[in-house]
Amino acid sequence: HDPKLNQLLKHFASNPQVRIRVNTVNIGAPASRNRGIQESSAPWILFLDDDIHPKPDLLIEYAKAIKHQWDTDVVGFVGDTQFPPASNPFTRSVKTSDVTYFYSVCKDFESPPWGVTANILVQRSSVRFRSEYPRTGGGEDIHFCVELSGYDDPLEKKKRFVAVPSAIVTHPYWHNGARSYSHFYNWGKGDGLLNRFFPHLTYRSFPTAPEYSLIFLLLGFMSLLISFSAPYTSLNPFLSGLVDHRVSLSLFLFSLISWLIPCIDQVFRFFVLEDRHYTDQSFSTRLSAYFQSGIVINAIELGHLVGHLQRFDFGRILTRFDWFVTRFPESPTFEKRRHFRHFIILCVLFFLFFSLCC
Repeated sequence: HDPKLNQLLKHFASNPQVRIRVNTVNIGAPASRNRGIQESSAPWILFLDDDIHPKPDLLIEYAKAIKHQWDTDVVGFVGDTQFPPASNPFTRSVKTSDVTYFYSVCKDFESPPWGVTANILVQRSSVRFRSEYPRTGGGEDIHFCVELSGYDDPLEKKKRFVAVPSAIVTHPYWHNGARSYSHFYNWGKGDGLLNRFFPHLTYRSFPTAPEYSLIFLLLGFMSLLISFSAPYTSLNPFLSGLVDHRVSLSLFLFSLISWLIPCIDQVFRFFVLEDRHYTDQSFSTRLSAYFQSGIVINAIELGHLVGHLQRFDFGRILTRFDWFVTRFPESPTFEKRRHFRHFIILCVLFFLFFSLCC
């Protein structure tokens, strides 16, 4: 056993209000939470991440919320999960990418569409976390909340979560703030399953950078195949005029260039359209944060694409999940505009590339 676990077991051994359970094997986050739900008999269940630091009055604030804000259509309460101030280029890029937005969504919505299991209180029900999601997490908390509130069925009566901004925990940056994109990649692989389970909450848009890259790679290999087979076909003159190795190389090059598009868009977005992050920092610091936030976005989108391919969900490619589950109609429009900007940037790069090469 871990020394800290031994200390906990010893400290709470005689406390009837505390029950500690240890899995003999790593069954993952969804199954572990389900075990906790099954063994509990409480009408309310509080989910907290293992690495958070709660404020001392966390339970008191949730108790106040139940007393004063609970109604028959309320299925849970969403607290505020705060991150420490960003202190290095990577943590600044994580904050700028907006991947931490839903950790503090209770600040923007009196009735959030869902909350993360880092800090959320829910009413006991028959809903459980789905085993199809990765053991490390990614999408399972959204699915759980969508089912609880009835948004999994377009015809079902909807229930709601209530924001409790005063129920605060502090969540550390993953890997202690060291540069790592694997966490976000694994997130993407998991939450891509939402597109399969809730097709009525998805929409189509222009490709993401990994999808552009895949398209260019496929076209590049097709071009190579055609150019190599052209001398042995009756369409030799036509095919020779249509493709050659230079076209293939250009397509392979753009499969790499496509990864720069979200980075360029983030710089454009925050320097031109919004300019709301790190305005007290130097130009180079802001530029670095904005550009690198595009890499975080690419990691998530790569996870989405790889997850679809591994599950043979080819029809889910080019589909996006509505994170606000129809509660905020502007959200899909905002995302479509972002992907349209990516398309425009790609067209500009295409034009510049072939202007310089021709």
